[in-house]
Amino acid sequence: MTIKTYSARELRDGHFLTDNSVSVITSHGRPVKVAIPFDERMLGEGVSRAIALNLVENHVLTQVQGAKMAEMSLESFLKLMAKFDIPAADMDASELVDDLNEFL
Repeated sequence: MTIKTYSARELRDGHFLTDNSVSVITSHGRPVKVAIPFDERMLGEGVSRAIALNLVENHVLTQVQGAKMAEMSLESFLKLMAKFDIPAADMDASELVDDLNEFL
């Protein structure tokens, strides 16, 4: 899922939020509203947790910040991420091997 940005003018001119993404609505370059999809995350977990998951998934927040936003412990938030198949470590295999080799 991605985060898209729309200006208030774009919405007035007929652009509609039809896809399944979190959207930020701006006015004069400043964010004024956030639109989130009515999906399994939002319905099952609530607005603050759905937004926190999306922001962590899109690398806007760290996992610790996401857990705070969702008002959860880090451990519980990581379990919630796993429930929605959001990886806790977002790196390819070669990066992981490089990181692991630093500890050997």
